[in-house]
Amino acid sequence: MYGKGENFDDRKRWERVDKAQRGAAALNDAAIWRLKNAADAMDNGKLDSASIRTMEDFEKAFGDEAATAANMRGVAQRYEQANAALRDTSQFKVNAHNSKEFYAIRTGASPDSMGSAPNGSTRMDLNFGHDDIGKDEKLMWTMAHEALHGRGSALRDYKIPGVTRNDDEIGAYKFDRGGGGRKLFEELKDDPGQTLINPDHLVSFAQDFGLTEALEALPRPRRKR
Repeated sequence: MYGKGENFDDRKRWERVDKAQRGAAALNDAAIWRLKNAADAMDNGKLDSASIRTMEDFEKAFGDEAATAANMRGVAQRYEQANAALRDTSQFKVNAHNSKEFYAIRTGASPDSMGSAPNGSTRMDLNFGHDDIGKDEKLMWTMAHEALHGRGSALRDYKIPGVTRNDDEIGAYKFDRGGGGRKLFEELKDDPGQTLINPDHLVSFAQDFGLTEALEALPRPRRKR
């Protein structure tokens, strides 16, 4: 998991962040398991109800005709890269800030920013002045999203070139509150070539679709006797 960085003197604050990243990694694991099994079933011509459900969910998340075995394996690999960051306490660090400190670090960020991670870096910064930081599901989403920017995945948010708000280009974000980001998030599904590498679409598949089935399907480790 991301190791404890700056400004975590409050033990409960760190416990929430750690719980969120563990939850994000577990849901990525479930998505990886689903995707690899569906891809194998497609290659072998032995689709079952679980594989078909995965394919349907995949196209809801990424767009029509996106559910190919190659695309599923590619997405699974991106989750594996994100989990490598979410489970590395030695090199990867997450820091906590109030809003003033956060925006001093992430200049030009939109008011919706709850987290930031420079592409290809081992650093993550969280904005504890954000209205939604107290919602566990939003914090888990943020941890999963920012990990996809980190070293390993190094994915960039899809943004409309030249279209800005607060000097920041409008990106395809599910939870954007104004400025066209939410609309762009939905419209981008017409172009799976972009959704398959856009962090918010990747998080959406792992956290919005088939969670119960995915978590129940994960192999359980055998207890030692």
